[in-house]
Amino acid sequence: MKLTTYLLLAPLVTLAMTLFSYLISFIRGKEFREPELLTVLIYRYFEMPPLRGLANLPGWILHLVIGYLFLALYNGFFFLNEIEPTPGFTLMVGFALGVLGILGWKVIFTLHPNPPDIKFTEFYIQLLMAHIIFAFTASMGF
Repeated sequence: MKLTTYLLLAPLVTLAMTLFSYLISFIRGKEFREPELLTVLIYRYFEMPPLRGLANLPGWILHLVIGYLFLALYNGFFFLNEIEPTPGFTLMVGFALGVLGILGWKVIFTLHPNPPDIKFTEFYIQLLMAHIIFAFTASMGF
């Protein structure tokens, strides 16, 4: 994948999965929106009030940075194995990225002194599906 494609694609695929999380959050009436959860974790950790007008900016920035890292992992898998992102492989890589994402969130929630009160099992299920969407959206960049 060319660098320019990677730089443009990472925010798009991150947004695609995040829109799914927003939709599920709305449908279920629960907080599953990753940028908002990251923002809560940041503000609570540093014991600071939210920024006026830019309250969710820290969470969005961190979420996009993580999106770049996950797209690098996605791209690296297909590049190193010299295979095309077929639907089967894309599903497999999306599932693996989802498991990695779940493990990352579990570590964060475990180590954080004041994590948000959410339904973790439901959050992890939708997170797994969101990463599969991430992977299928990323496959369009190949």
